[in-house]
Amino acid sequence: MSINKIVGIRMNQVVEPQQKFRVGQIVEGKILKLYPNNKAQILLGMQKMTAQLEANLLVGEKYHFQVQSTGNVIPLKVIGEALTSHTKTNAIRLLKHLSLKTTKDNVAFVQQLLDSNITFNKAQLIDALQLLDSKKNDEEAQKVLTEMFSRKSPINRFIFEALQTVDSMKQTDLMKNLLNQLRKNNVHSELVNQLSQLIEKPTDINASLVKQINTNKQPLFQLFTSLGLINQNTDFFAWESAWKSLSNGIEQLNVKQGIATDLPRIDTKLPFNLNFNTILQSFTQLNMNQAPLLSQADSILQSMDTRLNHAISTSSSLPEEDFRVLKQALVQGVVPLLGKETGQAVIGLENDFKQIGQVQKLLYLLSNLQTFEMLEEVLFSINKDHAFLSATPQKQFQQQLTQALLLTGLFYENQIANEQVQQQATIKEMLIQLLQTDDGSLRESSSKLLHFINGMQINSVQESANFIQASLQIPAEKLGLNYDIELEFESRKTETGQINPEFCRILFYLNLAKLKETVIDMNIQKRSVSITVFNDYDQIKTNTDAYQPLLRKGLEELDYHLSSISIKPLSEKEQVKTKLVSYKKESLNGGVDYRI
Repeated sequence: MSINKIVGIRMNQVVEPQQKFRVGQIVEGKILKLYPNNKAQILLGMQKMTAQLEANLLVGEKYHFQVQSTGNVIPLKVIGEALTSHTKTNAIRLLKHLSLKTTKDNVAFVQQLLDSNITFNKAQLIDALQLLDSKKNDEEAQKVLTEMFSRKSPINRFIFEALQTVDSMKQTDLMKNLLNQLRKNNVHSELVNQLSQLIEKPTDINASLVKQINTNKQPLFQLFTSLGLINQNTDFFAWESAWKSLSNGIEQLNVKQGIATDLPRIDTKLPFNLNFNTILQSFTQLNMNQAPLLSQADSILQSMDTRLNHAISTSSSLPEEDFRVLKQALVQGVVPLLGKETGQAVIGLENDFKQIGQVQKLLYLLSNLQTFEMLEEVLFSINKDHAFLSATPQKQFQQQLTQALLLTGLFYENQIANEQVQQQATIKEMLIQLLQTDDGSLRESSSKLLHFINGMQINSVQESANFIQASLQIPAEKLGLNYDIELEFESRKTETGQINPEFCRILFYLNLAKLKETVIDMNIQKRSVSITVFNDYDQIKTNTDAYQPLLRKGLEELDYHLSSISIKPLSEKEQVKTKLVSYKKESLNGGVDYRI
């Protein structure tokens, strides 16, 4: 749902200086004056035009006209009789003239179009009535179709589903649902990664490590045992259960305290006597020495693997010379690259087939590129969350906005058209691929999210020659908010067609943890900023006054001036009538624009 629907704020509509018609379009017009030689002044929409009459029409009456063709002089055909003051009667007459059924729902929908002064043609109306019938004439469906007519969108199911989804659902809810299903089925790891980046709350460095260990249970278990970080006799199921239990405890703290930044550090009582700092140091050391470790481990295996296999399979020791060569190669080539904690286990190696087996597993892991790719992913996730939580709220918002624009795929078609290649696949691109290959288990959730992204694309930017409007929904639970941020923006254009930072307006719809439902209307005129906050929180006026000097200073640093801050209740629903752009009305000339 848009901000306008919630608080009654009306965003300025883009008005083109010259109305453009298409063949077959049905418009409402009023005869204002009659001139000699069968000429008349007519009002079409908000424009006065001169018309050549070829039909008997009455001054002051309104008629429906149908565009016959386009050119210098546009022929208009009169449809039916003069209109009455009752739009329901006019709707019934129009449907009959177009040979369409005059059912209660059809009449109500056409009446809504007429009341809103929305133009359309017969083919569009037929398509709309069929869509409406398939949706059982749902009231929400009527609103979406009316919106499609108003913005002159093609009337088809694809655009209808997109706009209906973006109007009725929340982006984060759709992403969560799909993410849970993908994880349950253990598929599409890249899509899982991107969805989690956008919607999952960041955790502190300790909780993030626990999360990564739970995500990579089996490979990290093998690495921990091979490095000697935990006892070699540790059972995997005990390992899995211990980390899952710790993760559940952190989640419960998260629920109680509200947001991830409030979580306490967990420095003790890790399973198996482990220490966070030791783990991070070991992972960082391994990651830094990736290339030499790959080389050293592979070299040792090439020369010793057969003999290691024989000792392990026969439960015997290595020959003394072979063991001396193996240990020398490990101490000189591998231990310096492992770090203190993990290197000690190798230094204390004895000529025992069980320890020989652990060394072989370690060499297999260190010679496998996937081990280091996993470590890079673990460290990246931990450091990313830490960097995000350490950033200022402004930086966090900027980062989340950038991520949302890049990852969702709002510019997917534009990039294809301009043959631009993005380094990583977008969520939209992966959803399209998923729908082409999925057996049906993920179809509904992935379709809804794809429809939502398409709807955001349709709503995202609307332009005229001098004006631009944009609308965006940003996943915001990662920022500590309860729901997504909705943002609507409008601006004049500069001479070069860019957004004008001196004349623009931004509306934010937020749902905050303590302030709850909040709408902020920020209006900029000649770099002077006026802000209206719609909120029902009792103490908001006091809090606003306290932060006003800081806001004023911050704006001045950006060469803006704070002119006013107003606080209004949400229930007021007062329309804000700030007009950003005024267009000159077309003056009536002596030529003929239409032939009726």
